[in-house]
Amino acid sequence: MIISQTACSGKTGQAQPSAASDLSRGEAWLLNTYCSITVYEPGREQLIEDAFTYASSLEKMLSRTVSGSYVSRFNAAEKEGESTPELNGLVQLAQEYYELSGGLFDISIGPVSKLWDFQSEDPQVPDAAAIEEGLKHTQKTGEITVFDYRLQSSQSDAPSRPVLLKKDPGIEIDLGGIAKGYIADKTRAFLEEQGVSIAIINFGGNVITLGSKPDGSPWRVAIERPFSGEEDVLIDERSYVGVVETAGASVVTSGTYERKFYGEDGTLYHHVLDPRTGYPVDTDLMSATVIGPESARCDALSTSCLLMGSETARTFMEGTDGYEYVLILNTGEIIASGGAGFTAVK
Repeated sequence: MIISQTACSGKTGQAQPSAASDLSRGEAWLLNTYCSITVYEPGREQLIEDAFTYASSLEKMLSRTVSGSYVSRFNAAEKEGESTPELNGLVQLAQEYYELSGGLFDISIGPVSKLWDFQSEDPQVPDAAAIEEGLKHTQKTGEITVFDYRLQSSQSDAPSRPVLLKKDPGIEIDLGGIAKGYIADKTRAFLEEQGVSIAIINFGGNVITLGSKPDGSPWRVAIERPFSGEEDVLIDERSYVGVVETAGASVVTSGTYERKFYGEDGTLYHHVLDPRTGYPVDTDLMSATVIGPESARCDALSTSCLLMGSETARTFMEGTDGYEYVLILNTGEIIASGGAGFTAVK
């Protein structure tokens, strides 16, 4: 059983290596979460290590919190930052979901998200004036085009270079809602290029299955029961609400229950920020799981669903071909699309 949970920010412990001789397994701490790769072939440990190295190189390119990354340099720039085809492509994909979600999935939330430190030992609600100021530097539908993609060269005969532009010097991007899925997709492609046909990539809340199980049956991916354990509870010790059966697909869960803290008045503050207010979104959903062929798109869709709330999310997802969903409401009710392959447990 593979468990799809939201990205862990605390200690999850190390999974025990499998004793099976017909598979290879590796673990690493990447993307601020516990990650594992299992390849159903013996002797592939070096390949798995190489895959983690590759994933780490992408994280160092795309993370706003990594000093010297392309994203952090772009955020500090006045007008433009040197980019890569990968970064420009990911920004373009994020902008697609910005439009589809009516502006709710907004990677320009960076000036606000950096105010919320959910990793602190004593997290605090940011100053309201600082949040209001941060919101002035996020994109608004119909007002500005923040990101522009072009190839630029200082000499006519020199190779072109990717550049990421912004019209507002205060714009900062945060790819946290889509980068992990993108890196998981690229890691899958890396493994496939090396001839791997059956494997499991589990990057926190992003699970990718390659092929079917060795016996030809579909994989069973469990969806964590929200608030079933605090951040230091081992993943395998958490309970789950049900399972989805899938083969060759990604299962991504986003939720309000992992990276969080409680205010002095008992108010829950979680990491899914509403770009309209700068505060954690007021939603009737505890978690949204999306199943589909691309983990990056599942990432964007699951986060969008949380921001929309259950009613709008269902309508939104029904118009998204090839992607299914499982929504868990604050009441405990579970709503799953017909093609999700979901079976509830009690």
